[in-house]
Amino acid sequence: MTTTPTSDQDDYITGIQEAADGEVQGEVLFLRLAAQAAPEHRHKLERLAALEVRTGREMDALVQRYGLTLDPANRAEAEERAKVYDGMGYYDILAEWATWIPDYVDLYDRLAERARAGDEPALSFLSAHERAIDTFIKLELAGRSAEAMAELDAVLDR
Repeated sequence: MTTTPTSDQDDYITGIQEAADGEVQGEVLFLRLAAQAAPEHRHKLERLAALEVRTGREMDALVQRYGLTLDPANRAEAEERAKVYDGMGYYDILAEWATWIPDYVDLYDRLAERARAGDEPALSFLSAHERAIDTFIKLELAGRSAEAMAELDAVLDR
């Protein structure tokens, strides 16, 4: 008997696909911004990029398990998206991110809550990384850079 995937199953796999693509795009975005940033902010953006790379590695097994392929347009899309930030200051960029990152925290938390057997570690990491980025932004905007970096390091050191 052949079964067809339900909409819920499709949404789950689509969520994994979009998250994996997003990690590639995030890495490109953060590295592009780091290349243009003042020295006191460059290392922070590079650390955000490292978190995206690590999260992408955590997602690799899911991408393989579900037969997904990362979109070859990810890098070009991220480069195009990064142009929005040309000429913006570091804190202005963070303030803009603060308006939409919480939506991804919610999205990834919901995906992690629905994790299938064996998917929990990767989706838990995905959720934790997005929460760390959100907290990082809030702490940076509050002038608490050391604590902000500690948030990223805590997830990277898992």
